[in-house]
Amino acid sequence: MSTSELKEQLISKIQITNEDYILEGLLRLWEFESNNSDIYKFNEEQRARIKEFKAIFTG
Repeated sequence: MSTSELKEQLISKIQITNEDYILEGLLRLWEFESNNSDIYKFNEEQRARIKEFKAIFTG
């Protein structure tokens, strides 16, 4: 299914939905996904340090 077809289906379903909980859930999902780009990415040295500290604390 193409992107435009998916958009049309979503818009159609949203327009006929009267359930607040569905719309709120969709909005929360959308906001979560759009904020997902703020996830911090560790470099190799940072990952090694994290692994060290995990080993210390987990025994």
